[in-house]
Amino acid sequence: MVKAAAASVRADAQLFLGDAKGALQRWKSLEASGKVEPGQLGHMAYAAQVAGDSQLADALIARRSASRPSAEDRLLFAQIYNLRGDPAAALPHLDAALAVGDEHYVGFLYEAKATRGRALRLLGRTAEAIVELAEAAALPEYVLPRLGARVRIDRGHLAAEQGDFETAETLFKEALSLDPDDPEARRALELTARRVAWKNELQAGAQAQVEATRAEAESLGRRFRSRESELNALRRELERVKAAQARAEETATAAREEARAAEARARADTSQKLAEELATRELEIEAKADEAIDRALAGVRERCPDALVRLLRVSERTFQKALYTELPAAAVAVLYSGALERGLYMLFVEAFEKWLDEKGRRQAFLAGATREKRGKRVEYFDHFVEAFDAELRGKAPSMGEVARALERRTETYMAPFVEFLHESYGVPDAFYDALADFVTWSKQKLRDPSAHGRGIELGYDELKRFREELLFDFRGSKRGALARLLAERG
Repeated sequence: MVKAAAASVRADAQLFLGDAKGALQRWKSLEASGKVEPGQLGHMAYAAQVAGDSQLADALIARRSASRPSAEDRLLFAQIYNLRGDPAAALPHLDAALAVGDEHYVGFLYEAKATRGRALRLLGRTAEAIVELAEAAALPEYVLPRLGARVRIDRGHLAAEQGDFETAETLFKEALSLDPDDPEARRALELTARRVAWKNELQAGAQAQVEATRAEAESLGRRFRSRESELNALRRELERVKAAQARAEETATAAREEARAAEARARADTSQKLAEELATRELEIEAKADEAIDRALAGVRERCPDALVRLLRVSERTFQKALYTELPAAAVAVLYSGALERGLYMLFVEAFEKWLDEKGRRQAFLAGATREKRGKRVEYFDHFVEAFDAELRGKAPSMGEVARALERRTETYMAPFVEFLHESYGVPDAFYDALADFVTWSKQKLRDPSAHGRGIELGYDELKRFREELLFDFRGSKRGALARLLAERG
């Protein structure tokens, strides 16, 4: 089960990195070996569409639609129809995705609004698209690479369609700053920049023509109002005025050039200082983040999986950067709670699965945790147990399910898990109750608000409390929760 899940994650990673054909080939290999679950057909269909195999994508959509597709499947179907240029077919799937009662993953609401906004824009329903994309831009994921770039590109197209090329140009530049390799943003910026330049040229030409006409009218007026006897004197005066005006214009031009040069030097100096300040700040952020993680893992670094160390460093660097910016606490909480969930999976799920196999007790554990069995269908006491049944190939336990497993460890069917805990970690039994309470609190205060679009409710006080207990001082032990487990790991 773990290997199959890892293979599917690698396939999604290939697709995310732009290797659609490689991702599709990996999915086909998994399907040929019977390791593709119904819930993964949507991902496979998306990979097929991006790779250019629309016929295979249609077949996979039909297969998944026949077995109660999830909210994530519906969202993937809508994105596929948008890719095909069939936005009318995407909207019903988006409505169905929001109506499905599944628990939505982090960022689901943002992706749904981004996908609907694009479909409405492609259909020419401009007013509705503007509202939908504005709501997406108010969510935390708007600051993330790729996700944020997509919404900015659609908002830029809408601005350009309304003739606001300056705003469109700004949005396309922001999209490229988040995702420098996005071809749609690059092409749109090129076209928009040309239209902005054309508009400015027209305005400048019109102004010059107005000024020339006005000067000519004034000159004609003077000539017709002048008497014949004064004509020569007026001509001499006119020549003098022209010469003086030419000298004045030369002086003014020189002054303007000097002012522009001074302004350019000032901007360059300011940009250089700003760049130096930002570089210094980035170095400080890196140093503080590394120092915090090194302090948190002091004495246990060699016991901590490298993947978990990387997650913790990314989370801490984002936290340090947020102290200098207006980054919402929810954006940092998503990273930290993800690191905690990964740590719980490595220390309790993966390690317990290895222990069961080494002891040869996997089947006995599953049999003791069986609530009911009807033919080949098995119902276990909780979802935590299902993760160890290779035939079910269920999803990995969430942080909430691991917490519930720790709370229910005194149940008879959890006896092997308790034995594993005692053999693997030298912490007192009360520690697991405290850890379960901490994980449940973290899920309710950090993970759930972000997952359900209420990230604005999360404040930095709660985030700092979570960070302190996770990394540095868990319930007065002078060690963070993860470090405490690693230190007592057998």
